[in-house]
Amino acid sequence: MNKKTLITLIMILLIAFAAGGVYYFILAPKEPIEETDGKKEISNDQFSVKLPEGWQEGTPPAGSLAIAINSSEEITDPKAQEINFRSYYSIIQDVLGDMTKEEYIEKVKESLMQSSGDLKIIKEETTTINNRPVYYLHLRLIQQEINFRVLLSLIIDQSNVWIISSNTLEENWEQYRDLFYNISESFQIKVDN
Repeated sequence: MNKKTLITLIMILLIAFAAGGVYYFILAPKEPIEETDGKKEISNDQFSVKLPEGWQEGTPPAGSLAIAINSSEEITDPKAQEINFRSYYSIIQDVLGDMTKEEYIEKVKESLMQSSGDLKIIKEETTTINNRPVYYLHLRLIQQEINFRVLLSLIIDQSNVWIISSNTLEENWEQYRDLFYNISESFQIKVDN
């Protein structure tokens, strides 16, 4: 996937889900959720990631590898209710190609800032999870007069970038912040490329 396609996909996921498509992805039938040591997770031959209690795996849109939605969430924001928004996370994969991780991260930030005047990067941080560098971007997004908060987690291995986009309403950020970090921390790559 080329970089322009990836950034476009990230923005489509951010905006499309913010605009109301999230809730409908849970209606499609899915494979049974794997349970490891009593913990639910989304798992395939490439990765596994935590599926929080009460959340459901949905059918991911084209270009995305997985999506999970808090289908039982009670939304009080009237505008978010109109579009059936629920907090969710999605996962996509890309390759570094000939870019360094620093160049890749800068390209993502530049593309995000050019794509929408209603999107702001409010915080950046780095850490290591499972011996892999992880770069967090905290975003604020206003779409259809609704304030959203997004945590983008860029998990970088030898040649791949795994991006977890965790999304909620701005008013619910404190409630979901730790959970979104825990989801990123639970992400396990099964094969190195």
